[in-house]
Amino acid sequence: MYKFRTMTDERDENGNLLPDSVRLTKFGRFLRSTSLDELPELFNILKGDMSIVGPRPLLVEYLELYNEHQKEDMKLGQG
Repeated sequence: MYKFRTMTDERDENGNLLPDSVRLTKFGRFLRSTSLDELPELFNILKGDMSIVGPRPLLVEYLELYNEHQKEDMKLGQG
């Protein structure tokens, strides 16, 4: 999936991510305010990785939470 990166991954001394308002870059703020941050999604749609209508795909971190049936659906493109 293609996506513009509008935030940094800055963390505090405990390793926790800083608030979104602190991590948002100036260029990222511009991209979001003009909705240009959504432009890469058009390429994802044209590639067939996303549909025009429907929910956004889940983050990769959620894959380990899928049960076997859900994983099979994802392999078949039904999820």
